[in-house]
Amino acid sequence: MQAPGDEMGYSYDLGDHWNHEIRVVSIFAPEESNGRCQVLDGAGACPPEDSCGCDGMGNWSYKKFLQSWAKFRDGGTSASRREFRDLRAEASKALNYKDRLFDPDEFSVEGAQQAVSTAFRTRASVVQGSKQFTMPMSGFAPGAVQAPAQKGNKNILQEDEFEGITGPRYLQETVATRRDKGDNTLCAECGSPNNLKLCSGCKKIRFCGQTCQRAAWKAWHRQQCLNVQATRAKSAASKQQGTPVAA
Repeated sequence: MQAPGDEMGYSYDLGDHWNHEIRVVSIFAPEESNGRCQVLDGAGACPPEDSCGCDGMGNWSYKKFLQSWAKFRDGGTSASRREFRDLRAEASKALNYKDRLFDPDEFSVEGAQQAVSTAFRTRASVVQGSKQFTMPMSGFAPGAVQAPAQKGNKNILQEDEFEGITGPRYLQETVATRRDKGDNTLCAECGSPNNLKLCSGCKKIRFCGQTCQRAAWKAWHRQQCLNVQATRAKSAASKQQGTPVAA
């Protein structure tokens, strides 16, 4: 994608097939761009994870969900209102809506930007450890069938509220615990890929310049950085105490 009008497709969840169309609208010259990753506008809430509450899976089932929502919002019949209340209750059990009632019209630029900014500050996912729902076989504990994480990675398990024949489903993912490689990361504050340098304190995340580093230090990185440094110092002291000293 190198010119305005170029398009590509992206499918999230190879089981449900949430299909996305991504289009380049315009490209700024380097001297006109600050490289920031910024949400400009949007509409509608993110659909419920794993198509919870939808009569089917993916885009087409969610379209029917929105049609039910429109009838509910515009009054509709008592039957249509009951139908949507039931669907909405199921959708609100999805992992991305467990703490609040699902609202298909919910969207705010600030909230979307905060979600994007939070993603900047996390480690990159491991390619071979993408998110997937699993239904453990009867008698197996959560994660029992998951391969052990390799060095530098860790496995994450989230329990779903939906009960299947053999028990609850689990969303599992493998993420990196090491710092991201320089060619596979962004500024932890603004998302720019340019002129990145490691934080001199924690040496875990990168910033594109002092402006972003200072902003992050005041807003969220100070305690995180100090915790990492304290853990490193404690580990070094422990190793030193365990090292024999020559007479």
